[in-house]
Amino acid sequence: MPETIACGLCGREHKPVFLGSTDQGDGCAAEVAEGRLFGHYGSAVADMTVLDFKGDVPADGTLVCDTCITEMLADGRLAEADGDRATQSDEALQSSLKEV
Repeated sequence: MPETIACGLCGREHKPVFLGSTDQGDGCAAEVAEGRLFGHYGSAVADMTVLDFKGDVPADGTLVCDTCITEMLADGRLAEADGDRATQSDEALQSSLKEV
């Protein structure tokens, strides 16, 4: 069980939000899936948010911290997702998680 969860972009380490969590750190709980960034509990800036990358997209499964999200929003590398696409992608993500 990891003692910290690292951002896949900058490498900063964060304490897990839940005991045994490998993908939800305090300040590092957004994950790349289907070319988008899905925020989860533990992220102060992206919880329950879907964001679109504008340019290079990290690999699916990459965890992204709040610091990196804030920087990418500020410089235009991330933007809020279109509502219809966000709903469709979130449903697809939830469906794929049920299969695991």
